[in-house]
Amino acid sequence: MRQHFYEDVSNLNAPYDIVPLQGLGQVADDPKYPWKQESPDTLVLQRDLNEWLTYQKGCLLPEDGVLGPKTCGAIAAYGQFSIATCVNHAAESPPVAPTIPCPPSGGGGGSSSAVVLPEQTIVGGEEKIPGWMIGVGLGALAIGAALFLSGKKKKR
Repeated sequence: MRQHFYEDVSNLNAPYDIVPLQGLGQVADDPKYPWKQESPDTLVLQRDLNEWLTYQKGCLLPEDGVLGPKTCGAIAAYGQFSIATCVNHAAESPPVAPTIPCPPSGGGGGSSSAVVLPEQTIVGGEEKIPGWMIGVGLGALAIGAALFLSGKKKKR
């Protein structure tokens, strides 16, 4: 007869919870993201959010490393996670959602080192040989090499 052992796994994901609970229903501020104080973690978060806002064509956040209503609003608009510090200070400073899409005059507050991608040159864009013709040539070269090598095997 087999014996089965059962374990309590109800708290299995506790180490991976985003917001640690402190006390009865009260959530502590996240030490990585202090409220209205400069933090390198907040700066990285703002840069990541600006990448998402650029993709969404939204107005960018100022990259100052300070967690405030604008950054908390962008976090809420992103919707994939939340930060305890934003939740705790929502009553005193409500989150300001970013404008998506950003109007032409909206600009945004991103850093001056915003990434501007140059126009990509298609193969054969400057030359007179189109890209598809290069592909056909490489294919013909591969077929010729295969026929040449198979012919050498038969002569042995």
